[in-house]
Amino acid sequence: MLRTERTDYLHIEEVVTRLALSRYDIGFKLLHNGRQLFNLSPIDAPEQRGQRVAAVLGKSFLQHMLSLEFEAAGMRLWGWVGEPGYPRSQADAQYLYLTGPMIRDKLVNHAVRQANESTIEPGRNAAYLSSLETEPQQVDINVHPTQRRCRFPGSRV
Repeated sequence: MLRTERTDYLHIEEVVTRLALSRYDIGFKLLHNGRQLFNLSPIDAPEQRGQRVAAVLGKSFLQHMLSLEFEAAGMRLWGWVGEPGYPRSQADAQYLYLTGPMIRDKLVNHAVRQANESTIEPGRNAAYLSSLETEPQQVDINVHPTQRRCRFPGSRV
């Protein structure tokens, strides 16, 4: 069964969005029905990453985010997390990149929910766009065929 044009387009837009938010060093252009949706130039300086985020996810997204950068135990976490007053009804603004590719991890999602349980009401979701950089041997990203799930050492997930 063929999908509708809109469904196919939304899948393509999601892939381009994920790539554009992980590879700042590459330019992206997305056209749909003669309309230009993205025309993103490559970014060299880390301090310009916010411009890319605003161009892809919207200025209001970035306005409600807090910058984060933390390094410990051979890992570096950087990016943005939503302000406590910026919960979302859907988990559509949750982007976690692990040494490059975007992942969805139950352990990370659980940690984010626990960290926000005192500031976000049940049924709402935190927003974040974060990159976790670590040595490749510290994580197994080949746990799932889509490589969108991973296994951290010591996790039982």
